[in-house]
Amino acid sequence: MAVEIMKSSIALFFSRAFVYSCYRDYRPDLFRVEVFPISGELFEYAASGALPFDSSAYRLLRKYMNDVIRYVHALTFSRFIVSYSPSAVYPNSTKNAVEEWGEALAEIESSEVLNRLNALHNRAARVIAGQIFNRLMKNFHISLI
Repeated sequence: MAVEIMKSSIALFFSRAFVYSCYRDYRPDLFRVEVFPISGELFEYAASGALPFDSSAYRLLRKYMNDVIRYVHALTFSRFIVSYSPSAVYPNSTKNAVEEWGEALAEIESSEVLNRLNALHNRAARVIAGQIFNRLMKNFHISLI
């Protein structure tokens, strides 16, 4: 019985060490690997002439992806919630990102371009949501141990 407890304790120690050291560094890199192709696809789509590089929809989506790639190490559920709080508390002070994206899409006349941009945005949003969820579950799992 004591041997089993020791084995379990050692396994728990090494699993925590792995999560705190290796997985924490791996997750942002995996996120970047998933978002870079979406960003590249957006650039190639604009380079094909279907979407002007100076359009507000292209600039917003490109900025959105570049920002999450740059700051993925700090992307947590609580920071995500707080980032949307100023627009709720101070409605006239800043423009809501969702409203700004909607306005940028309203400028686009082609339904094909509109559908493609929405698809790229949704793919990026799913990857971001996955990152936030995985980080939240990792922290929840560690707090239970």
